[in-house]
Amino acid sequence: MKSMKSIAISAAALAVVGGGATGLASSASGIAPAGLPQVQLASVGAPLPQDPQQPASTLSLPTPDQLTGILNNLSNPGVSYRTKDGLVEGGIGSGEGHEMDHELRVAYRNGQLPLSFVVSNIQQNGPTTVMSDVAVSGPKLSAPVTKPLMFVNQNGNWVLSSPSATMLVQAVAGN
Repeated sequence: MKSMKSIAISAAALAVVGGGATGLASSASGIAPAGLPQVQLASVGAPLPQDPQQPASTLSLPTPDQLTGILNNLSNPGVSYRTKDGLVEGGIGSGEGHEMDHELRVAYRNGQLPLSFVVSNIQQNGPTTVMSDVAVSGPKLSAPVTKPLMFVNQNGNWVLSSPSATMLVQAVAGN
């Protein structure tokens, strides 16, 4: 039933377009077909409608210092994951938290900490998210490692996205 309706609608649309084109072709040649009203253009050269202008973003971007503070707090091996829970999008689960604490303690014992972060190129990439380039340097890194990290505005507070938090822990642990 739907296919018959679709075919009927398509045929009707084709007839309207075809009839309009016939009228246009006829008026261009100066010959009007018998029985059909002559179609004339109402305006030539009128501008086409454009997409509506998008409203300016109301999201205020975080500062490099804000994002660096989040990263410094997350990479601190002396602070439990429970204290860091509000720094990661959606929080830090118990299993993830214990793993993160373990990885940070191992990195500390191996002389890989403290880390330094340089945040740059902060750009909005969604209604509540920004991407930034973060250069990570530390005692055992021969050169700074730059990672693209995503931050999320949750209830007015900037937090590190969950996938970026995992990437950061792996970078610290050398995985």
